[in-house]
Amino acid sequence: MVIELSVTPRIVIALGGAHRCAAVRGLRPLSAVKNLARAQAVALLNRTWCQGHATGFTLRHEASGQPFGEHLLLGRRHVSLSHSLAWYASATGDIPLGIDLQHYRPFSGAALRWAFSEAEQRLGHIQACAVWAIREAFLKSHGRGLPYELRTIGIDWRTGLVSSADGSLASRRFWLWRSLDWTCALCFPAEESMSFRANVTVFSLPAPSAFGALS
Repeated sequence: MVIELSVTPRIVIALGGAHRCAAVRGLRPLSAVKNLARAQAVALLNRTWCQGHATGFTLRHEASGQPFGEHLLLGRRHVSLSHSLAWYASATGDIPLGIDLQHYRPFSGAALRWAFSEAEQRLGHIQACAVWAIREAFLKSHGRGLPYELRTIGIDWRTGLVSSADGSLASRRFWLWRSLDWTCALCFPAEESMSFRANVTVFSLPAPSAFGALS
């Protein structure tokens, strides 16, 4: 599925599945999926920001671990990526953003107590994974990551806003996608209008041709 519209601010998202991990020789399945996610992020950066068929983006990381795209001529671009089981997702835009994908699964008792309120601990797997994905995407949009007490991040399902309990992290809007296998959340600054549209591409990136662009 490809939906492409010229809009500002711009966000582009790609989703893929590592169904051909066995073709990536010498890598364990988890390592293969991680590398496919990184390769997809580089391909997405080039596709979104470079003219024509030009390339040149490299995936780099801040000291905090936050990824960003770097191009010799175009400079830096926001990018976020995620992987879970055989699935992976990436997003880039001209505003800060965070994406998180969660393959449906049960959570351990410790994870439930750490990530969910008492009421949320009674949610089914699909709903619980959606809550987790939104909270982790929220952190990523701020350049933060785990460990963090996820249960302290509030989600307002009516307004589509996410916020930290102490107000130390600015509120974000969220979008949420669901499939039969996974749920995927995107967070971006709350002051950006919900009226703009994202370019959404769902595909499986051939591997490992883009690995040379990683750093």
